[in-house]
Amino acid sequence: MTQARHWRRANGRLVEVTAVLGRTEDGTATAERLLRGRVASFDGAAVTLTVDGADHVLPLADLGPGRVQLEFNRPDQTAKPERHQRQRKSKTSGGEVEK
Repeated sequence: MTQARHWRRANGRLVEVTAVLGRTEDGTATAERLLRGRVASFDGAAVTLTVDGADHVLPLADLGPGRVQLEFNRPDQTAKPERHQRQRKSKTSGGEVEK
């Protein structure tokens, strides 16, 4: 995930991203950390990432490329309702409707 639209679509998903945690006065990164957490929200300029129960508000400029993590059993995922089977109309011979 490299653009703002990617973060918007990842709301609620588990992601892994390298974040800059500290900068010098001239803007050089002093500390980077690999974070793995769930995207709680995105406001266009910053991502709120929930890591181990704590929320971190991270500006987009401080985030490296993120990756959505594959989850087979998401804790907040509800079971999908069963799809209704489509009823197929029975074809009658010669176009006549049975009575």
